[in-house]
Amino acid sequence: MEISHYSGLPNLYFDTTSTMYTEAITYRSTFPPHTFGTLYPVDADWEAHQARELTSFQARQA
Repeated sequence: MEISHYSGLPNLYFDTTSTMYTEAITYRSTFPPHTFGTLYPVDADWEAHQARELTSFQARQA
């Protein structure tokens, strides 16, 4: 849902009248997602995250 929102795509694939969709939107308005800058305020944090992800990926491929 976030990707379509930030990409400017319409919600064509979401049933906006469903209970689950309504609950998800309510939750998102109550607890908005973190921004990229909040999650990784400095480049070193982002690079450490990428290194962890790469290590995890390589372990799954072995």
